[in-house]
Amino acid sequence: MKRLVVLWLVSGFSTALQAGSSTVNICINEFMASNLYTQLDPEYTDFPDWIELYNAGEEPRHLGGIFITDDFDNPLKWPLPADAVLQSKSFFIIWADGSGHDNHADFKLAESGGEIGLFMQDGTALDAVTYDEQLDDISYGRCPDGGANGYFFPQPTFNGANASIGTKSPHRTTTPSFSSTGGFYTQGLDLTITADPDASIHYTLDGSIPSLLSPQYSQLLRIDATTVVRARAFVQNFIPSKTETQTFIIHEPTTLPVICIATPSEFLFDQKIGITVGTPVADDLGAPPPFDPNANFWKDWERPVYIEYYENDGDCGFAQQAGIKIFGGYFGRQIRQKAFTLFARDKYNNPDFDYPLFPAKNIESFSRFLLRCSSNDFNRTFIRDAMMNTLVMGQMDVDAQAYQPAVVYINGAYWGLYNIREKTNQFYPESNYGIDADDIDLIQAIDGVNTAVHGDGAHYMNLVDYVKSHDLAVPSHYEYVQSQMDVDEFMNYFMTQLYIRNHDWLHQNIKCWRQHSTNGRWRWLLYDLDWGFSGEIMQGDEQYKTNSLQWALSQGEVSILFQRLLEN
Repeated sequence: MKRLVVLWLVSGFSTALQAGSSTVNICINEFMASNLYTQLDPEYTDFPDWIELYNAGEEPRHLGGIFITDDFDNPLKWPLPADAVLQSKSFFIIWADGSGHDNHADFKLAESGGEIGLFMQDGTALDAVTYDEQLDDISYGRCPDGGANGYFFPQPTFNGANASIGTKSPHRTTTPSFSSTGGFYTQGLDLTITADPDASIHYTLDGSIPSLLSPQYSQLLRIDATTVVRARAFVQNFIPSKTETQTFIIHEPTTLPVICIATPSEFLFDQKIGITVGTPVADDLGAPPPFDPNANFWKDWERPVYIEYYENDGDCGFAQQAGIKIFGGYFGRQIRQKAFTLFARDKYNNPDFDYPLFPAKNIESFSRFLLRCSSNDFNRTFIRDAMMNTLVMGQMDVDAQAYQPAVVYINGAYWGLYNIREKTNQFYPESNYGIDADDIDLIQAIDGVNTAVHGDGAHYMNLVDYVKSHDLAVPSHYEYVQSQMDVDEFMNYFMTQLYIRNHDWLHQNIKCWRQHSTNGRWRWLLYDLDWGFSGEIMQGDEQYKTNSLQWALSQGEVSILFQRLLEN
């Protein structure tokens, strides 16, 4: 069991120095160092750590000249907003998300344990806290506000009065047990949920996290249709248990793996905070809708989920907390069936998905993966991109995305067929070649503009400039280029794009990478091939008549590289 130990060093929780004994009267009133589900930030982006300050005095207090830190050796780490005023008996929230703007501190709180301090410019300590390892969605604070006693809050009182709902005990209630495990069932079942004798069990069937307001379990649950069951145990004066989650798939046989996602429905579908929400939707014929930059699905928002992965024989490959974001470009985000990226992170207590998702590759662990629904090809073959990557994988030296079709359920509802794909970012070389993601330079071209999406782009631009300005028929020039880029792999990449006649290429959907520390050579990544083999309906059905070579030599930086290499 993780320990929750907090020591208030200076004010408030020391009987020798009560909160408010300082002339400043500002104290650390409550904090949360592991915020998974509890409180969204004001931009609805994610769930960052937070610290609540309280003015215990009788007068308003300007916060200018006060600093907050997560390192007592650096007491002036981050200044509170100079123009902020904390009214008497009021609260002020600091988001510890590392961004460093407005009321967002430039550090994050360590879930594994750390310290928080309030200091004046001259180094005078106003309040300070050291804490041990924290539990998800449990805050710690004073009760009453600004008082001497500290409590754990299973129901955090963010930006509000710390009521008497906290607990002194750092002990967590034992997680409930289910009489049956999630997976496939040919008929309905009766589910029994058990916990400690003095615990009350509360459950949900809609993906939400159970609370004391959720239905209380009192008799077996009859499950006759696919259902996600989530349960928690509650004991008075103890911290509630972790949430047990199992999805029972009833009367729905499949020959494919199944991914079950559970999350509060508002995280996906609420008009204000739901990541899938937005008015424009592509029609059934694939016509692109009008662009709406304000749609939620364009935001870089991440939401917490619980994911279960079942093989078609019912074996559970993995089940864990994760994060989810919308994935895709202009078209892919606007179709009805949204694509997703799933993230394993330390904050979800799982830095990786430790499971071989793709039989075609000997990779045992992934930090993230895609659930893709074929973007422009969503209403035609659904497999163009996957099929074209699979055609070349293992047949030639070129970096291609692995593919595994799967069935997806969200909160027990069938969500359709998806393609599990590798993510083509700095983590692709890490999983495929064992190169640390932090040691990767990654370039992406969109609309003819090259951007270093990870690492440094100077090496690539120098290579392009060299190729443009040197005669590669000269052996020494060509040998230099060979030392900077994997020419054979590039040729395989180019020939593949040429053969499939990927019309959504040459000017965009281009990625290449190299290992930075070893001065590695650039390699190119195949991805987003949905327009290949006449795949874009808006281009008509006559593309098979196009001279692919003539087209490929007509435009784009990647075409220039190819043509110059042909000089040798």
